[in-house]
Formats: sequence, C-alpha cells, structure tokens
Amino acid sequence: MRLFHAFPRRRDEVADASNASAADSYNNKGLDILRFILSHGLMCTPEDFDLYPNHHTTNPIKRSLLNAGERHDRITASRGCFTLVHAMDLSKEYQIESKEKPRYAAHSDLFGEFAIGIDPLEARSFGVLPTVYYYKHDLIDETATVAGLGSQIVERLDEIRNVFAVLSYIEGRAHQYQPPNDTFPSPEVLAKRKISVKHQPDIEAMLNTLNPTAAGYIFELFNTDRVSAWNLYDFLNIILSLYQTTDSTKENAPLAFFQQREWRLVHHKTMGLKWLGLGNHEPARNPRAVKYPEQIESLRHAVRTGRTWENEEHLQAFLQNCWVFSGTKDRQFRDFVREIVVPESVIGEAQKIIDDTEFNGDPPTITTLPQKWRISTADGIPNVVSSTIQ
Repeated sequence: MRLFHAFPRRRDEVADASNASAADSYNNKGLDILRFILSHGLMCTPEDFDLYPNHHTTNPIKRSLLNAGERHDRITASRGCFTLVHAMDLSKEYQIESKEKPRYAAHSDLFGEFAIGIDPLEARSFGVLPTVYYYKHDLIDETATVAGLGSQIVERLDEIRNVFAVLSYIEGRAHQYQPPNDTFPSPEVLAKRKISVKHQPDIEAMLNTLNPTAAGYIFELFNTDRVSAWNLYDFLNIILSLYQTTDSTKENAPLAFFQQREWRLVHHKTMGLKWLGLGNHEPARNPRAVKYPEQIESLRHAVRTGRTWENEEHLQAFLQNCWVFSGTKDRQFRDFVREIVVPESVIGEAQKIIDDTEFNGDPPTITTLPQKWRISTADGIPNVVSSTIQ
C-alpha cells in the first residue's frame, strides 16, 4: 500500500470526459501538475475547518452564534491530502447515498485520475499523519442533551487553544521591556499572527492594560518545562487541522469521508524540512523566502493562472495559506515518490516527464489507472465487476 495524492479534481469545464476537448484539457492540466510536483514539491493548499461553540456555553456572544447556527471561529489548514490504498483501489467504486437513489463513485472520480504514491513509512520522515475522524453532534435531536464525544473533543481542543492565547499575551507583557525576540513575541506581533482571545472583550481589555510586573508574577506560575504559549497555540491549530468529519452532508452519505482513509501533511515548522510560503509572511515564519524570491513569484503565477478566482481578495487569501513542501534536508520531495498513476492515454507523456527529471536514486514506476470496478454481492456472493455505468 502507498500514500497516494490524487489530482487534479474535475471541475465543471472539464467534467465531461467523453468530450475530446475537455479530456485533453484535463489531461494537460494533470501533466502540468505532475511536472510541478516533481520540479518544485507538493503544494499544501488551504482548507477551512469551522469551530462551533459548546452548546452549554454561557458566553452571550457564543450563545447568539450557536442559536443562529453559525461558527464562532475558523481554522485554515494548509495541507496536502493522501489516501492509504493500493493503486487499483483508486478506481474502486463505492456506494454514495443520495436523496433520490444510491450512486457510485471512485476515489479517482472525486479527486483526480492522476496520483503520486509515497511509501507510508518513508513519509514519517516529513510528518504525514492519519486524519483524525470525528462526528458532529446533531442538535436537531431534542432528546440529545450531551454532545457526542467527537464534538466534545474538538470543543475542548478549541477551549485549550483559547487558554494558550491568553497565556501568550501574558508572556508578551511579562517580557515587554526585554529586547525583541521570537520566544515571547509582543502583543502587537501576536495580533499580526492572528492569535487572539475570541469573543472575550472583557479579558482582552484586561490584557491590554495588564502591568508587566503583574504579568511577570503570573508568568512564574506557568514557567514550567514547556515551549512558549504562542507555540502551543500553533500546535493546537495543527492538531485541529488533522480533523475531518466522518460523514458527507453534501452527499447525504454517512461515513463517506471515512472511506477515503485520508492522511495529511500539514504545514509545520520542524528542523530539517524545507517549506516555501507563497503569502506575505514575516521572515521568522518564511525564512527561505529571501533566498528564492523569483521561485515564489513563479509559483504565485502558476496558482493565479491555474484556475478561475472569484476576485483578487479570494486569490490573495488562498496564496497567504499556500505552502510548498520541497523536501527534507537530505532529499527532494520527488525522491520520496515511488509510483505515479496516470490515465492510459497519457502514459507516454508521463514517462517522458520522468525520463527528463533527475532523481537521487531509482525513478518512480509508472502505472496506468485501472478501469473502474466494484464488488457486487448479489445473492450474498462477492463478485468483482467492472463498472462505468451508474
């Protein structure tokens, strides 16, 4: 089994694979992304994860948001997604429930007919982790008075994150008169990093007027063997970035997401990993940007022209949370790629891309995307059948 990252997702303009022009456009886009991955690395793109208040909250602002069914905060995860399967499973159809009638879809239908495969044990060296699946509590059920465990865990992680936001400001105040450093950033720097105390204006007001001497006394009570609070806040964001709901409400399909066996590479700063951010970040957050300004501009152009954007604001928000993982201290990302899966019609072009790329070791093998198939259980007897008809 390998960790496969599939691409590109089919969009409306290329959804009809029976249309020759649309199919060519789709395949050319897939080949372009393959070249990009082998030359630059894996692009980790943003995905929003909404956080909702604990339904027992007494905070008036959160209570109002809860009654309106609105989120009270949002995590934006910069991540690359993988599925742990054999190559043939990329074409395996599974049943999706819908309101009208059941239908079938394969991983390749949802995420793309191209894929790169990575050894799951080698992937540990740069921090790929299994997604943490949870289920949302259904508040429509009037008999339910306690949130489901999955929702409770997410809520508690969010609450711990808020506590570390408070502590990070106390640390900043306690070290207010020391030379600027990244161990205990000032409140101004924390605000730039979007670390804030959500929906607690009273606490924010007290933090803004907190005497540095008093902050120092409080800090000593928390001066345990740990990293600084803003770092812990960041790690809570990373942990929450690994969460995914088990069910698809869009498809009315319980366990639809769980069937993807998803793993994620979430952007994180660890010694020995090479990241390049495409947004406007302070040097401490994106240290390689100074060395590679032309490459960043080239990558930004690729993102800008690679799809249609709602407006410039949408594009800039996307770029701000885009990070390219180019490899580890000793290896380029392409040297972790062990297998490449492509549609049969472009296997020649894909092989040429591999032949024109320099690898440190054996190049990846190339595999043709199998025909779609599924397991039929007619009369209780399992039978593998080919299927392209819904």
